[in-house]
This record gives sequence, structure tokens and C-alpha cells, in this order.
Amino acid sequence: MNLFLCFTGLTFCLYATVFLWVGFRNYRKAHAQEIKRLPKSSTISAEERQELKFSILIPFRNEAENLSDLFQSIDKLNFNKEQFEVIFIDDHSQDNGVEILESLRQNTRFSSQIIQLNKPEIYGKKQALTSGIEQANHPMIITLDADSIVPSDWLSSIEQSIGKTAADFLAGPVLLSAHKGLLYQIQASEFMALQSLTQASYGVRPLLSNGTNLTYSKRVFNAVSGYSGNLQISSGDDMFLMRKIWTQKKSIMAFNADLNGAVYTKANSNWRDYADQQIRWMSKTSALKDNALWLVAMIVFLTNFLSVAWFGYSLYQVLTQSPHTVLTFIITLTLFNAKFIVDHLSLWMSFKKIKDNQSWSLSTISWPVQIMASLLYPFWTSGLLVVSFFYRPNWKGRKIRAK
Repeated sequence: MNLFLCFTGLTFCLYATVFLWVGFRNYRKAHAQEIKRLPKSSTISAEERQELKFSILIPFRNEAENLSDLFQSIDKLNFNKEQFEVIFIDDHSQDNGVEILESLRQNTRFSSQIIQLNKPEIYGKKQALTSGIEQANHPMIITLDADSIVPSDWLSSIEQSIGKTAADFLAGPVLLSAHKGLLYQIQASEFMALQSLTQASYGVRPLLSNGTNLTYSKRVFNAVSGYSGNLQISSGDDMFLMRKIWTQKKSIMAFNADLNGAVYTKANSNWRDYADQQIRWMSKTSALKDNALWLVAMIVFLTNFLSVAWFGYSLYQVLTQSPHTVLTFIITLTLFNAKFIVDHLSLWMSFKKIKDNQSWSLSTISWPVQIMASLLYPFWTSGLLVVSFFYRPNWKGRKIRAK
């Protein structure tokens, strides 16, 4: 038991160090953009920075229920319509999404086009984005997911951030649209923790990015040969590209901490979809072969797994009427409480400025539900890892490929 306790203590100390550093770094840099300057200078010329023009790429497959909301939010952007275009790329949809877009385009105020992947051997998000980039008319590429919504100052925030940092790879914040219930809050807590880790890592060593709100130059994309080398892997368009650009040192990379530049996306509506999403993310992480990301992921997993293990050990002590039952229970309770405090202190330092009702925030959540979510999460994520060894989910009717 002593060895088990020492290992638990060491693991939790590493976990607390990582996330308190994340929180402190985000707190300290809340009103500043921070970049990691690499040996290569930015590929964006001074002329391009004076009036940036963007090609917004939106790959979609069977997203008929979401396209209208996204389209209308883009139409309401407070941004010069001559400075951006929108390219929708249909990835073999089986619904009426293309028809909906054609109807919406009749009265639009911005330039847009629809590309369809017609050949059966050309499919998937990476192929869709590559086709969109080939058709893009502007030097800067922005990727969006079809189930997201953008605020009116979104493009202005991106333009200002690039102007300040001279970055030609800009990761942006993504927030879950506000909802209620245990499923939402367990997703939102995890999602915000990933966002805080993403933001903190830029300026030191980028670990994560999210293709729902990602900006980069066409020249940087071409300089690293795009998605070549990982096209066979279903997910990870954002992470693989970020990793290639970082390792090949082709860009100035930055994170846009301005929440006016945040994109809002929907949480999963049921536990099965949430589980499938988690397993897709796990497969992406395993395929990246990024030692730093692996180390952080292992610390997080071990902390959650050890919480479950101590809970199970406590039950065993009760059933066997062990004299160490009380001590084991105290250790287990301390571990769960300490993890809850570290998690939420890190989130508060990272996102204390979020006070609206549009997304998850510590000022608007239901704390009883949040406590339940925190207690459930270690069991959920530990169980999913086991399941991921035997199960590969479908995405939009396709099997996920991780190799």
C-alpha cells in the first residue's frame, strides 16, 4: 500500500504542476498575445498584412441540420465582404445539405462556392480541405466545422491577432454552446481543460490545435506538403498539420486569446456520440507520436485511473472489513477533492473573464451537477480507454482509420 500511495502522490503532483502552470500562464497572459518565434521568419509579407484576405473552408458531410445556422452567422460578420470568401466542400453527403446551401446563397452578401468530392476514392476531411485550398483565391486559409457558429467580430479578431503577431499559423479558441445537464457539463469541463492547455502551450511548445477555428497561410501549408504522410488516418487534420509545421520550423505560431475570435460549437447530444468522439481523439493522439503530448496525456490518464483504483480499493476494504478501511477512504476522498480543486482553479485562472450565458463558465454552471461530473469523469475516461482497444466507431457512416 505504501508503494501504491507514493506512486499516486507522485502522479498527482505532476498533474497539479501541469494544470496549475497552465492556469497561471493563461491568467498572466489573459490580455496579451504570445508567440514562439522560430528561426524561419513569417511568410506573410508586409503588404499582405495591411489588408489580409481569407478563404474560409468548411468541409461537411451530412450536416443539413447545421449549415443554415453557420451560414447565417457568417453573413452577419462585421468585416469587409471583399476580404473573404467561403468555400463549402461536400464530402459525399447523403442528405440535402447541398440544396440548402444553394438556396441560402441566393441572397448572400459574401462570395461563396460549393465544391463536391465526386470520386469515391477521394473522401475524408483532409482530402476535402486539400481540394478547398487548391480552389482558394486568398493567401490565408481558415478552417471551420459545419456544426459551429461564429460571432460578428470573429474575422476582425483574427485579422488583429495576425497583425500583432505576424503569425502565419494561428490557433483560435473554441467554446461549447451553453446547455444544461450532466452530459453537457462533463463534456464542457473536459473541453475547456483542453482549451486552456492549448492556449498555454503556444509560446512554449504547441501541443494542441482545433480545426474548428484554425488559420494558416497557403504557403506554409504547401511548404510542409499539406497532409501528405497522414492522409490514411481519418482524423487529426489540425494536429498533424500543426505538428508538421512546428517540427519543420516553417512558421511563426500563435494562439488568439481574444474571445471575440472564439467559435461556438455544439456538445454531443447523447453518451454514445460522446464516447465515439473520445475514442476518435484517442486514436488521433496515439498516431501523432508526439512525446510531449504523450507525457501530458499519460499524466492525465494515470491521475484519473488512480482515482478509480483507490475507489475500488476502498470498496474492497469495506467488503473485507479491513482495519485500514477508514484510512483508505480518507486517501480516496482527499484525492478526489484535490483533483477537483486543481481542475477548477486552473479553469478559473484560464477563463475567469467568461461571464456570458453563451457558453460554459464557472459563473453560470450548476455546481451540484459539476460535482457529479467531476466524480464520474475518472470512471468514464478510464473505461473508454479499455473500450478503445476493441472498438472503432463510425463517423458519418465511415469506419475510423488510425493507421
